[in-house]
Amino acid sequence: AKEDAEKQYLTQQVNEQKKIAEDLAKSTKEKLNVELDEKIQNVFSEDSKKMYEDVRVELNTLLTSFLDSTLVIDSENATLENIEKLKQFNTKALQDVEILRNKIKDINLSDLQKQNLIEYDKIVSVNGELKDVVAGYNEMIATYSSRLSKIITSYTLESDEYYVLRKKQIDEVIENLEKMNNDVAVARNFYSSDATVDEYKQLNAKMREILDLIVAGKDDLSVRVKDFKEVMDGAIQREEEFYYKKLEDEENQRLIEENTGSISVKKTGETKTVSRDIEDIKEAKEDISNEVVKVIDFTKEKETSDESSSQVSSGVIKKGRINR
Repeated sequence: AKEDAEKQYLTQQVNEQKKIAEDLAKSTKEKLNVELDEKIQNVFSEDSKKMYEDVRVELNTLLTSFLDSTLVIDSENATLENIEKLKQFNTKALQDVEILRNKIKDINLSDLQKQNLIEYDKIVSVNGELKDVVAGYNEMIATYSSRLSKIITSYTLESDEYYVLRKKQIDEVIENLEKMNNDVAVARNFYSSDATVDEYKQLNAKMREILDLIVAGKDDLSVRVKDFKEVMDGAIQREEEFYYKKLEDEENQRLIEENTGSISVKKTGETKTVSRDIEDIKEAKEDISNEVVKVIDFTKEKETSDESSSQVSSGVIKKGRINR
């Protein structure tokens, strides 16, 4: 009876350890496998996907070891030594499961960090385009001031309601975009290397949201600047054309006055004012400017040959002499 009771106790201990192993195997298969499936489905980088697949191989190996351990030891070989082996196996298996679970967390965190860098690079890229738009806008504003400083006009940018209103709106868009970029910088600096998975998830979601807003803001800014430029180019050009037309009219009037005179008609004794058409005046000035002045070439040497002398006797005047 004592022997039966001892065998019953040992068998009970074996069954308890086997039950622990079976429950751990079932929990690991259901939870860890499902978690791996979810992570692989939503993985960001191919490197992380490969690492998850390696963990899957380790997990399958561990699940196989659970099965082997429960088949090897049963009531027929229920000894204290085998029971101890089962306890050690279960302890190590529990540690191995935790190691795999931590590997999955580490891979997930690394994948989120990679995603964070990519999202940040996208923001940097869009900001490069945004800076070009802002630089072009600022240069355009400076050009308008410069062009107006070269002419005399009562028009000023500050008195143009369209200019003041649209510039204020564009400046506000730029200010909001700069604030978004500052938010990104602050958020990235806030999260250190020991940030949790949940913190990185929140950060990446925020960065994607900001990226979408910056892209939309950049596109909106580009349209606003384009429309602003079209209107303001026309306004500045009109002032320039008016100014230079005024200068031209004044010059034409001066030329007409210079080419206006009086003549007296002998028969009637009447004095008449005579003036030339402005086009004739300009044409005459252009002809004078383009007139070719002929220059006599005295650089040739005197001819002293007999042939030259004979030419003199033929009525050709020799260079340097005048026959009176």
